[in-house]
Amino acid sequence: MSQKKLDKISKKQFREIVEYAVHYHFCYCYLCGEPILPGQHYNLDHVIPRSKGGPTEPSNLRPTHCNCNQAKADMMLHDFRRVQQYVLEEKSRSK
Repeated sequence: MSQKKLDKISKKQFREIVEYAVHYHFCYCYLCGEPILPGQHYNLDHVIPRSKGGPTEPSNLRPTHCNCNQAKADMMLHDFRRVQQYVLEEKSRSK
């Protein structure tokens, strides 16, 4: 989605998108599966990253912990999972 289209979303519309995404996904981080606790800061991740043409709409947004979202960056979910698996395997080899 272009920046111009994002600029056209009102604050009210954005809050509605956030509320929908968080309540629909029951306040669990969709990347690590851990709960997002009340009062804890979180991000909304674009399942299909904006850099890859993903829209800013409820069907493409999921709540995530800030660190999880930062680690995913602009990767697609399947690429992120591969990186996670590789990191876990490397950690277990080094023990």
